[in-house]
Amino acid sequence: MMLQITLGLVLAASAFAGWLLLSVHKGEAGAPQMLEFFKSAETAFFDVLKRQAMVLGPAALSAAALVYFLLAFFSSKGQAGAVQAGFAFLAGVFFQGLPGFAAARIFFSGVLKTAAAAKRSGAAAFTLALRAAGALSSITLASSLAGLAALFLLTGGWGDPRNVPMKIAAFCFGSAFAALFFRLAGGAYSEAAGTSAAAVTEDPSPVIAGNGARDSLSLGADIFDSASAVNLAAMALGAALAPLYGNKAVFFPLFAGAWGLAACAAGIMSARPSGEGESGNIDALDKGFAAAGVTALAGLFLGCALGLGWNM
Repeated sequence: MMLQITLGLVLAASAFAGWLLLSVHKGEAGAPQMLEFFKSAETAFFDVLKRQAMVLGPAALSAAALVYFLLAFFSSKGQAGAVQAGFAFLAGVFFQGLPGFAAARIFFSGVLKTAAAAKRSGAAAFTLALRAAGALSSITLASSLAGLAALFLLTGGWGDPRNVPMKIAAFCFGSAFAALFFRLAGGAYSEAAGTSAAAVTEDPSPVIAGNGARDSLSLGADIFDSASAVNLAAMALGAALAPLYGNKAVFFPLFAGAWGLAACAAGIMSARPSGEGESGNIDALDKGFAAAGVTALAGLFLGCALGLGWNM
């Protein structure tokens, strides 16, 4: 039952992120000059990303082939283990890439709509900014959990979950490999924007946009990389504790991570400003943290009950 709930929460979190993006997209775009600037900046940034992706694809295939070759001929993994490691590496690259492109798109749309909303009220700007950030976090974490859950099932997680963490460990190496390319892409765009601004105009907007896009992309890559490593390490620890708690201990970390997505959703929906100004925003964040904490504790209790006391 825990695995089914986990998959259901991941799907629900993806749908929730889509709803957040839709609500941000419906926001007012602002002045035509601002819209034109952000469109040109977004186009330039995605050109850099696409060039990096053209390099990342062949590089990832070469790295996966190297992983396969080393494990197949210089370790005790054998052909089957080498194939699983190579596939897990490519899966890490792929699932890292999905939120990477989404992070850039969300950044430009979120900043544009938040700036326009700030002219109306601080509360509206706060809500749009929070929803854009929540969509980015939800997509990133849901992608990590979806990748690990898919590999868990494909490598025999139903029948022999204890050996799965070591079979899919290369997933983390693949995500770190792709994260390096996304950091390079963000840095390249930021430097190009700064050079262009210095050479053509004294307007600092290109530099600000470049730095913001770079930070958004790097942050998304770091979140995905860290979440994948933490979840996989916890699964390995669960495999060591399986003789005591049973096979459910292996995928308990995935359940906990998925319930964390539910806690994020509860926090985002509860964080509603009660007024204008900094105090209203702080009160809204306090409400969001309280709702997220209560939801997380409820999920932890349910997970412990399912993992330690109830049958699946």
